[in-house]
Amino acid sequence: MMQKSRRWMVAGDLFWIQLIWSLWAVLIVGAIYIVRTVFAVRAGEGVEDFLAFTFGSAKSYMLIIGIIGTYHFIKFYISHGVTRKEYYQGAVIGVAALALVLAGIVGLLSGLEHAVFRLFDLSDMLHNYASADAVKQEGNVILALLPATLLGESIFGASANWIVALLVYAAVTFIYYLAGWLIGAGYRRFGGMLGTLLTLLTIYVMVGLSALWGDTILKPLSYLIPWSTGNLPIAVSIAGTLLLIALMLWLIQVMTRRVVVKM
Repeated sequence: MMQKSRRWMVAGDLFWIQLIWSLWAVLIVGAIYIVRTVFAVRAGEGVEDFLAFTFGSAKSYMLIIGIIGTYHFIKFYISHGVTRKEYYQGAVIGVAALALVLAGIVGLLSGLEHAVFRLFDLSDMLHNYASADAVKQEGNVILALLPATLLGESIFGASANWIVALLVYAAVTFIYYLAGWLIGAGYRRFGGMLGTLLTLLTIYVMVGLSALWGDTILKPLSYLIPWSTGNLPIAVSIAGTLLLIALMLWLIQVMTRRVVVKM
């Protein structure tokens, strides 16, 4: 019972601490987005919706706080009697909850944005770079299924699309946090050369993840993986994604269990 209690204590603490950081990040990105949108609308130009606009920055943000958390949180909790196992379990739960809530907040703001644009009859100006035509030109079934759902203009046209989009948003940001955690844990556990090698392994995993879903962001590195990007059945992509997540969680668990913490 004590172990379970401490695990959930860690989960709650890390969730709330990082949620506060995330709210500040959303405010800053939101302010930039509002200014950008006002100028774009006044110039008669189309704009991305808020969900799409934040997608790239959210991934970078989660990667960064994943690295930062590795160096600061584990030392604090172990010095207060929390075991490494309890910390690991609590951190995973807290981060998963953070990704879901962050996606919900951004989705709510984006939904409000769509409502405001409709109110002022400006819906035709709210669009995204992942247009239907662009997706068709890629000839990529998975690209058409997920990024179009995640970033397309009609994302809030149906509740099913809305839910899928937010789940994808949460899953991707969760994975990027794990990538940051893995990089930070590697340097903390091994230091210099081995830490760099683990960072390269993490990059390789992220390239593989992007290739599974036909993501064009890491496409220049797609030659590193042994399958054709974006031409896989969706069931294979889902299974591959779950396997990569499991691999990252296992590596993090191994390094967390053996990490040396200097008091």
